[in-house]
Amino acid sequence: PAKTPPAIVAKLHDAVVAVLEALDVRETLLQSGAVPAPTSSAEFGKILSDELARWGRVVREKSIKED
Repeated sequence: PAKTPPAIVAKLHDAVVAVLEALDVRETLLQSGAVPAPTSSAEFGKILSDELARWGRVVREKSIKED
């Protein structure tokens, strides 16, 4: 959430990275077609921003509406 203290963000990030690096979790994700790729919080924010822009453009261009 917005305004989450940096120390909390760092703690959550470290916990998520630890989980994604666990062999059993990696294997499960890979078997389901997902590729675990831990990144920094800034990199993840950029990925989300880029994806929102990309898919927002597709939705607008194709006039996709919710049901």
